[in-house]
Amino acid sequence: MAVGAEVPVIPDNEHITKLKEFILYLNDIGAEFINLNEFEFSFCNSEALKARGFKLKEASMASVERSRDLALEILRDMAPEVSMKMHFCTTRAKDYYQLKNRYLRRAKNIRLPLEEITEEGLLLYGEIEANKTLLEQLFDFLTFNLKIPPRLIDFQEKKINLPYYVALMDEVINFLDINNLECYVIEALPFRREIYRHITEKTPIKVFKDELDIDENKKSKI
Repeated sequence: MAVGAEVPVIPDNEHITKLKEFILYLNDIGAEFINLNEFEFSFCNSEALKARGFKLKEASMASVERSRDLALEILRDMAPEVSMKMHFCTTRAKDYYQLKNRYLRRAKNIRLPLEEITEEGLLLYGEIEANKTLLEQLFDFLTFNLKIPPRLIDFQEKKINLPYYVALMDEVINFLDINNLECYVIEALPFRREIYRHITEKTPIKVFKDELDIDENKKSKI
């Protein structure tokens, strides 16, 4: 039987110091390994982690910012000091498929008609920011001129959410240009409560359109 330890790498100076001391202790008592896990957000702990100042790593569904960098730093610094095996397990490697399936189930249960579900289980939609007057004009334009069903439009105080494919329409982009409006394609975790909800990507509509066109061109050449 191999005896060792498995601990998360919490991006906190005091924790990192104690973790290095713990690694030396394990080595001294003859432990065979230590597994360092990337610290992650989950449904149960996300509110507490946000309250303590931890942030979601950019473009990640669960990884806590700086945990991976510090884990690699620990491996580099401690390798010359110990003889036992040290491993680092990323959130993606440890939980990606399980987390992805959990998000897919949640997304299917809570998605709005205006939202699409990505392969990773994220909610995808368009978001247009403006003042109330311009939003009212936009709403009329969408419903009367373009015949977009109102059920596909979420009219809020300072923004309108709508299907991303509607935001990509040439008529909508022209309206945005004429009125100097900001529009983004949003990818968000499948939660409604603000304390659990995280936006993983917020891409300007024209950038998203260019990336989409590039991907389509690549596919057409295959």
